[in-house]
Amino acid sequence: MKDVSISFIPGTRQPHIDMFMKLIEPLQERFRITIVPQGGEFLIATPSIYYKMSAENWKFFIEESKKSCTIMYSFVECIQPNFTWFDYYIGFHEPADFDRIIRAPYYMEDRKKLANTKKQVDEILQEKTGFCNFIYSNAQADPLRDQIFHALCGYKKVDALGKHLHNAESTVISPRYGGDWFLGSIEMKKPYKFSIAIENAVSSGYASEKIVSSMLGNTIPIYYGDPNISEKYNPKSFIDCRKFDSLDSLVEFVSYLDSNDDAYKKMMAEPWITPEQVRKDEDEVKSFLAAVATMFEKKERRRSNGPINEYDIELWQHIPNSINLEKNVATPPTIKKDEKQPIDEDMMRVIRAGVRSLKRKRNYYRFIANFFVGKRRRKYSNKKKAYSTLIDKANKTFK
Repeated sequence: MKDVSISFIPGTRQPHIDMFMKLIEPLQERFRITIVPQGGEFLIATPSIYYKMSAENWKFFIEESKKSCTIMYSFVECIQPNFTWFDYYIGFHEPADFDRIIRAPYYMEDRKKLANTKKQVDEILQEKTGFCNFIYSNAQADPLRDQIFHALCGYKKVDALGKHLHNAESTVISPRYGGDWFLGSIEMKKPYKFSIAIENAVSSGYASEKIVSSMLGNTIPIYYGDPNISEKYNPKSFIDCRKFDSLDSLVEFVSYLDSNDDAYKKMMAEPWITPEQVRKDEDEVKSFLAAVATMFEKKERRRSNGPINEYDIELWQHIPNSINLEKNVATPPTIKKDEKQPIDEDMMRVIRAGVRSLKRKRNYYRFIANFFVGKRRRKYSNKKKAYSTLIDKANKTFK
């Protein structure tokens, strides 16, 4: 039995650690896997490295990455691989025959529950007291989510139980800020006939807990996100927004199911997951464990040699100063419209590094703002280089 040591970046949330260790638990038969504070053979980062990272923890990552294989474990976020920083990526991204990408088999225990569920559709319908729920705290998402919410509200009130567009209260504890948020969201959805289950981002292979928790709550998901979602769940058991050519036609179909008990029960009676999809799940788990086992066996550094770019370090030394880490919101910047100064090549390289690193639009704005407030600009002023297209775009954004 081989020894494998793993380190997580300080500040990694315990649920993220637990979920990763649960994924690789079957490998304990082949490897003696231990978690160490630092100096692990494998250094694991979660998406918080992009938007909730202190300068101190970022420096920890820089130093530890020099002697460890680095892994981006995307947890349940739509984070694309960055193979400049990481040797391997474990997440939703489709492998495409590239062995540095390892697709994680998320929510397999819950998918087994869905596959084995025998629905009592008459009892389920009798227990429904609400029309549709909308449970979100993140306003920075695909705009279609809000559009569907407002379109359905034109037919009948949709209960927005989260912080975003909040218009109703729930008797269940807030799932994100108290207790088990996943189980809490299931309980919140149970009284409703429908659940708006729309991803924060749209990417092939990215399907988060939103559709799973809706199905476990015996509510029909109104889903938009992964274009291949019908390969993972029975397409007859949920409403796929991609099948409709307009919001009006979507609302018309939902209203038909809502007003026609027989049609609603027919859809609800469909199995959430088909037998063929169950077999695919089993193959996916085997492929995942085989890929991770190979990674543990080889302990091979796959990214290019040399430390992470010094401009990335510069970037992360600046960002925490303008962010309220407790609430994860940016301090509103003061932008002077009339101040325009050329920026040197060093500055441009920092900005390019930031654009590659900060995938979310919110964090992109934070990054640009840090370098356009007066106290940040003085370090890079009085240079010869003209503004690039990116700089012009940033100036227009903050006018």
